[in-house]
Amino acid sequence: MLLLGAGLLALPSCESTSQASESSSVGTRIFKTIRTGGEREHLPDDGVARSGSLSLVSYNIAGLPWVVSSSDPITNTPLMGQHLNQFDIALLQEDFYYHEDLIPGVQHEYRTEPHDTDPSIFDMHDGLNRFSKFKIHGHSRHTWTNCAGYITDSCDCLAKKGFTSAMMRIGESTDVRVYNVHFDAGESDTDAEARRLQFRQLADHIHEHAADEAIIIGGDVNLVDFIDADKASFEAFLDETGLVDTCRETQCTDEMFDKVLYRSSRNLTFELRSRELLTFLDSDQEELSDHKPVGVVLGWAKRGI
Repeated sequence: MLLLGAGLLALPSCESTSQASESSSVGTRIFKTIRTGGEREHLPDDGVARSGSLSLVSYNIAGLPWVVSSSDPITNTPLMGQHLNQFDIALLQEDFYYHEDLIPGVQHEYRTEPHDTDPSIFDMHDGLNRFSKFKIHGHSRHTWTNCAGYITDSCDCLAKKGFTSAMMRIGESTDVRVYNVHFDAGESDTDAEARRLQFRQLADHIHEHAADEAIIIGGDVNLVDFIDADKASFEAFLDETGLVDTCRETQCTDEMFDKVLYRSSRNLTFELRSRELLTFLDSDQEELSDHKPVGVVLGWAKRGI
């Protein structure tokens, strides 16, 4: 497997741009002001919370086999749990090969099981997992029906990339649907077209299964800032679904790779309290992944109280 992986590493067509190569002007503060544990702010006489807050991090953990990873997953993966534990919800992408090294440091009560416990370099699972202090139910996995490339176009078809969907119990009688996503990477026209079709598939799922629901989406969308087709695909997705991009809402400068989106519903309203592009470091002050985690705090309230 590792020899095959080394062969893949030599293929420039399989390389993709990592977030770590972005401009150093992007903020890199460690997120220390998070309020976790499903804060309850309004507890009426019936004892059922009508409002509160939640903290969420979306993080591509660069969990490819070490020989093809642009990070050092063998060393870094066990260190990630202490950072994830700051958040009520952690949405992970590229949790491919080192899940068993990750989980001993994670303290969240609820977690998903990996798509496949024995992936190979030519048959990887989706790499999408989540940890939560809130109960998870109705979890489902969905592979993209379109991808770009097995030995070209960033080799995305070697993994079962896609999205997961689940309801999460953020209050005693309050659920929200949370999606975890990982789109195709790459800068070719074929890559951009694959991402357009993936946005279409995700929008269709939202229309069919979450038409009237409040939603949170976190993940790696792999948009390329100089590809007009990517910009058009993302704009069309936001317009069609009514989702709000937390990056744009805070006028950030790291818009294209990793995102957290949300929308309110008739029964549940969200308010963005903070959004940070974070830095998770080892003892040598080196980043644990080639992507920076995105952390948000959302206030929530049930309508009609």
